[in-house]
Amino acid sequence: LVSMAPDLKGGSGMNHSLILAALIALSGCSSGAFSTNACPDRRASNIILWWETPALEPGEAITLTPYYTERPGMMEPLPPSCVTGASVGPQGQASINRDGFGGLVVRIAEDAAPGQVWVEARYARSGSVRTLIDVYDAAEAPLTGVWSQDAAACDAAGAEPIRELIFEGDGGFSVTWTPFEAYKDYWGRYAYNSKTGRLTLEPEGGNHIPTTVRSGAVSLDETGRLRFEDASLGTPRSGPACSAPFDRRRG
Repeated sequence: LVSMAPDLKGGSGMNHSLILAALIALSGCSSGAFSTNACPDRRASNIILWWETPALEPGEAITLTPYYTERPGMMEPLPPSCVTGASVGPQGQASINRDGFGGLVVRIAEDAAPGQVWVEARYARSGSVRTLIDVYDAAEAPLTGVWSQDAAACDAAGAEPIRELIFEGDGGFSVTWTPFEAYKDYWGRYAYNSKTGRLTLEPEGGNHIPTTVRSGAVSLDETGRLRFEDASLGTPRSGPACSAPFDRRRG
């Protein structure tokens, strides 16, 4: 059984294919002292580790936390110790260790090359869950990750904050003012020139594609906040757009 994360584009049909090379078992971590007796009997085909593909820099780590879902928006958290083992690849890009709470942690190698790491996790009583992690070089692709505007700052200005701006490692992006289940306002492709600061946005589909989306200059300030200068993500369905900077979401 193989679990694929559901389509995150709000029903667009733009599925991310997961094509795995031959398995390279860097770690066959056993459950050790952590009992699997408390693990609910769930179908592996309905278990996910995350809704959005996480973006990590070399040296960063993420815990494999399983959730059971039968439809977008409905998630049942499962004990991390129910992930009884995992493999990652390509070889040398990442390692796996068990933390003190029973969870398996994938750590990206310090010298990992930008690209994608695949993970195959084994759930107790069931089967395997396969997923991806984007690995990026902040110097080359500094926008990669999940961003959001400060809701309080936007509310004070009478504007609607963008609560989820995602720049993917493969050049995809999506914008959502109010996340709900797997809903997104719109998505497409982007390109960022770190030398000129120009962000090119090309919307490809969505539930609400503003006519005011505009490519242009953006900047990263000394605190790491993303500011839109003359580029624009457009306006929400109602009310003005918020001009507050974006903070990168961690974890």
